[in-house]
Amino acid sequence: MDALVFRLPLLLDQAGRAVDETVLAVGGKAATARAVQLHLARAAGTLESTQQAVASGMTTALATTSRTQLTALQDLIDAEYSATVSRHVSATSAGAEEIAGGIGSVTEEARRTTAAADTTARSAHELADAATRLRDVVATFTT
Repeated sequence: MDALVFRLPLLLDQAGRAVDETVLAVGGKAATARAVQLHLARAAGTLESTQQAVASGMTTALATTSRTQLTALQDLIDAEYSATVSRHVSATSAGAEEIAGGIGSVTEEARRTTAAADTTARSAHELADAATRLRDVVATFTT
């Protein structure tokens, strides 16, 4: 359960930072948008590797637990977690790509960045909700 305690909060924090950076880029200058684009590209890589670490940790935890209730739910937990996190990591990457397009036109860039920020923010909120649901499921077996 190390993945839930240590890695999942890091994943949520990184997703939140990506959202914040995207929101701050709205209405900025082309040079600022370029810097944000680079930061978001790095964030997308970090989010993906952290997501993989969480998934690996969850797989290990579920494979080595002695609680039959958890092992019975392993496929359900894996499927929900993988689908949710992968979707949100992809959305964060899409937000970075949206910022990259149209650097020449700051007005158009601001419009796309706003849309990307909204998508990324929704993804971060959905990821937080999924994390809460996953913690609740796991908590029923740890008490």
